[in-house]
Amino acid sequence: MNDKNKVLNEIFDKCSEDYREMHTENIGKFSGTDSEYFSEYKIKEIYDRYPETPGKWLDLGCGDGLAGIYVNKYYPNTGYYGIDISGNSINKAKKLNLQNASFLLYDGESIPFEDNTFDVIYLACVMHHIIPSQQDGILNECKRVLKENGKLIIFEHNTYNPVTRKLVNDCIFDNDAILVNQKSLRKMLKKLGYKNIKRRYTIFFPRKKLFNWLIPLEKHLSWCMFGGQYYCVAEK
Repeated sequence: MNDKNKVLNEIFDKCSEDYREMHTENIGKFSGTDSEYFSEYKIKEIYDRYPETPGKWLDLGCGDGLAGIYVNKYYPNTGYYGIDISGNSINKAKKLNLQNASFLLYDGESIPFEDNTFDVIYLACVMHHIIPSQQDGILNECKRVLKENGKLIIFEHNTYNPVTRKLVNDCIFDNDAILVNQKSLRKMLKKLGYKNIKRRYTIFFPRKKLFNWLIPLEKHLSWCMFGGQYYCVAEK
């Protein structure tokens, strides 16, 4: 485990018990909702676009494993595997007792699975914690364990959105963050040989009563570069 990952390990180990509460406190004033909402939102966004059931799903940087609840909900026949560098987070995830789910500690560099194992690899706001010089290595590891034509799905904070940048600057978990521009991410994926790369923006409006009528419009705004987050989907 490199020095950067050791520091992250210490941060997330320390905050693992109160992670959701702390995250909600950080985003709640602007978003109008809590951390769990956005964990489900991402999985539902994927399901709405890609409803076919994958056989095996890897959540790289799974934290407390909350996404596994929603993978089970929307893809009940999928095998879910979560890996993280934080031992305390992995222990908390295991206490969820999810069906068809396994959680493993890993070193932040070598993904502990054989080649061509997964149909989907999912990284939710993980890339900005990885040292830029090591991002290619992680994406190559993802490609190694991804099946042919399998999907790599990466959610990241949108650098074009000033509210997002404010939230990141104020978040204790993101003190180390180096935000990844969607153009840079697309360029990386293309260089590493990924194909059929698609980018969509999402989360445009606060989840408050005043804006509820606007939220269904978001699916029609995925082209607009001012969403709070974006995600890329690429195939091996």
